[in-house]
Formats: sequence, structure tokens, C-alpha cells
Amino acid sequence: IFMCGINLIIDKKKTLTPDTISIMSATTHHRGPDETKHQVLHFNSKICYLGSNRLKITDQTDAASQPFISENLKYALLFNGEIYNYYHQKPVN
Repeated sequence: IFMCGINLIIDKKKTLTPDTISIMSATTHHRGPDETKHQVLHFNSKICYLGSNRLKITDQTDAASQPFISENLKYALLFNGEIYNYYHQKPVN
């Protein structure tokens, strides 16, 4: 069974490069073969490397691509799995 994969590295010593998260995501590519994304964020004195492998099931648009980053770059969200008890009602024409 495939399910999306997420990867996170918090680099407190600032010794890593973005290649590190790319390698990590490549290793878990089988978890979400439809899309791989990376993001590097600087928070205070730390660097956060975010990576996601997405299996497109419900929302196949780019709007559902992870990681989700707020407009002010203050918040980032990565999550794995599905939202339980989510009911998507199709619009009535």
C-alpha cells in the first residue's frame, strides 16, 4: 500500500545542504510517486528542510501540493495520510 511520505530535517548547526532533503525524499519516493516537493525555511537560528512525496488520490491539483507555507512564511505544514471523517459532497447541478 502506498501513502504519502514526509521528510523533515531541522539543521541547528547549519551544516547541511538542500541535497540532503532531496536524497531523503528520493529514498521514500515509493511512498508518493506522483509528486515530490522540497522547501527550505529559515527559522531564527535554524534551517528547516521539508520534503514530501505525494500520492494524488482525492485532490489531484497543485493546490494540494505540500509543504503548505503561510503567506508570511511564519508557518509550515506537512502531513501524512488522510483526514478521517472527511466527506466530500459533489456539487448538485
